[in-house]
Amino acid sequence: MTLTYEPEHFGSVLEHMREGDTFIDIGAYDGTTSLIVAEEVGPENLVIVEPAEYNWPTIKLNWEKKYGSQMPRAVFSGFVAAEDKPDSRLYVGEWPPQCGNPMRTDDKLDFRWLHYVNEDESCAALPRLTIDTIVGQLAPAKLGITMDVEGAELQALLGAKDTLTRIRPLFWISVHPQFMEERFDQKAEDLYAFMDHYGYKSTLLKTDQEDHVFFQPKEL
Repeated sequence: MTLTYEPEHFGSVLEHMREGDTFIDIGAYDGTTSLIVAEEVGPENLVIVEPAEYNWPTIKLNWEKKYGSQMPRAVFSGFVAAEDKPDSRLYVGEWPPQCGNPMRTDDKLDFRWLHYVNEDESCAALPRLTIDTIVGQLAPAKLGITMDVEGAELQALLGAKDTLTRIRPLFWISVHPQFMEERFDQKAEDLYAFMDHYGYKSTLLKTDQEDHVFFQPKEL
């Protein structure tokens, strides 16, 4: 496969993932990255996570152009966070209702709400699940996770402690040092220290507007 979108990042994903592995695409945007990985692991093993409600009609349209009525393994319209929000739902075998929304390009959600939840009630009202909750409903044998959450990287990982301990997934994380500091008063070093604490080593794949980092268990 010839990769034109973030080839270092997703080239590494395709190098390590195999058919039958479960893969979670967190911050899928329009679903392009989900389609890339679905070719390798199989569409039935792909989990799509995207908080921007207006992106879901495009995600569904792009998916059905390639896979028709075959569903991804699961989808979640909401944020990954350090704690679950009551009544938030992972959809298995069906698309979320947000797929019926009109397509929009004039809005953009801000991940600052994960730390400053009172600043934006519209964001705070959106669903949120931890990685541990999502993974707990999937029971994967082998798991890979890519994550592009605009500075909320460590906030999301705080909800993945059980997954990091028991499942030991591979992670590809787009690290945004500037956004981490501006929005959460955290540093990229905090993220690296967190992953080191859980026995992970890091490989920098590329730096552009963000750092593309591959994390794998030190025992591998």
